[in-house]
Amino acid sequence: MNETSLRLTRVIPAPIEAVFQAWIDPALMSHWFFVQETWTAEVENDLRVGGEFVIKMHTDGGETFTCSGVYYEIEPPTRLVFSWTSYAVTESRVTIELRDVEGGTELTLTHEDLVDAIARNAHGEGWGGCLASLELFFARTA
Repeated sequence: MNETSLRLTRVIPAPIEAVFQAWIDPALMSHWFFVQETWTAEVENDLRVGGEFVIKMHTDGGETFTCSGVYYEIEPPTRLVFSWTSYAVTESRVTIELRDVEGGTELTLTHEDLVDAIARNAHGEGWGGCLASLELFFARTA
């Protein structure tokens, strides 16, 4: 990894198929795809290679952060690759890799082509919050 890339790994306490579904189903994504537990999200998703998605994260203070992208690869239930455009970056690349492990699903998120170390660190915090929300989502539905 370099100053324009980041990698996060978590074990999500859920089967691999359920974790993959949580990344592609807008109804499920709206329950966890946000940085803080008190935020909410609206998600639109055209799940196909070349299809677009838009995620609007609403803070409890009334701000909205919009992120969008295009799917490059969709390999159920182990891999998603998509572009990522947000307030700080355009056309960066995110790869989600899933694998069965004891206790659930190991999720590795790699975000590449960020503009600089500042954007990498900001996105690291954002993705860390989103992955914590994903873990909490599965803890609540277990």
